[in-house]
Amino acid sequence: MMDIIVRHTNQKATAVYPKYNSDNRTKLKTWKSLTTEELSAFIGILITAGVNNSNVDHVYDMWKTTSYPLYRAAMGVNRFRNILRFIRFDNANTRAERAVQDKLAPITDIWIMLNANLTKAYKPSENLTIDEQLFRYKGRTKFTQYMPSKPAKYGIKIWWISDSENYYPLSGQIYTGKSTLSREINQGERVVNDLAGAYKGSGRNITTDNFFTTVPLAKFLLSWKLTIVGTIRKNKKYIPREMAPSKSREEYSSLFAYHENITLCSYVPKKEKAVILLSTMHTGNVFSGPKTKPEIVEFYNRTTSGVDTMDQLLARYTTKRRTVRWPVALFYNIIDIASLASYIIYMSHNNMLCKKQMTAVYFYDNWEISVFQIFKIEPQIFR
Repeated sequence: MMDIIVRHTNQKATAVYPKYNSDNRTKLKTWKSLTTEELSAFIGILITAGVNNSNVDHVYDMWKTTSYPLYRAAMGVNRFRNILRFIRFDNANTRAERAVQDKLAPITDIWIMLNANLTKAYKPSENLTIDEQLFRYKGRTKFTQYMPSKPAKYGIKIWWISDSENYYPLSGQIYTGKSTLSREINQGERVVNDLAGAYKGSGRNITTDNFFTTVPLAKFLLSWKLTIVGTIRKNKKYIPREMAPSKSREEYSSLFAYHENITLCSYVPKKEKAVILLSTMHTGNVFSGPKTKPEIVEFYNRTTSGVDTMDQLLARYTTKRRTVRWPVALFYNIIDIASLASYIIYMSHNNMLCKKQMTAVYFYDNWEISVFQIFKIEPQIFR
């Protein structure tokens, strides 16, 4: 990934500078080739700015003597601005041809490699979650989404499969809008099949919301030796009428229906309301708590927040900066995802430490010390 970014960033800069010099002969400029080590320093500045909440500051403010000293120690402000200006993730000469079939052409290679690295670096638990992330971005794209239920409202939608236990991002699929040929049918089922395919035959469970959950999907996943637990929309034709919300149903009451290896559960959390869930993992009508919640409901509540919690963690220490170029905005999200994955792996290998003390700040502080060591800088001179 680093080699691709270095190569195409240098390609873009070396194409721009000769034209500038031909128009401004009095002040000639030369581009010093970007290296992987310098790109690491650039990414380190972005991560540190996110940790210190400097990602919203102007670049020149970050390089003031009163600001955090690591920025100035890593590189000059003009160099940082130039890398930010010329950073590219693909070959611009072939982009137009590739963009005909691929709307993500400017960043496809980087995204594919990110997913491969995320999957390779971590073995997930037995419970997985599939849901969408809306990455906040209001610039021009061919696939900007409006989702009023999300805090961001506008942005780039990414479907993720994550670990339900610790929210590790396993693989993501960017939604690029409707096809020009026809409207996609059963989109939710297709997304689950794409993301869950890597875990075929593993016996794991997939937790989804009502956008994805259907009876045909449940049967298909069973053929892959995967179970599913999820809420299901009340307008599905195969849901019995007795399971719909009704004034006659008592509060905290439950109804169950069975079809082959599929269990439907309708639970009344309050009067005239009903939540309908589907499960191929649970068979018995086991209840718990003062509200007599069925086991299916308890399990769903426990495993459904994998992607949402991941999104909250990403927002806390984000590298995102203001930009009009959507590939750069996605690059910030890639860094955030990779940083979160690193943090979770770090925690997994240091589980003997107290989790209350092991915050993300602790992790980034240790990462910061390693950066100082890489660039042979004494950390104490900045304390």
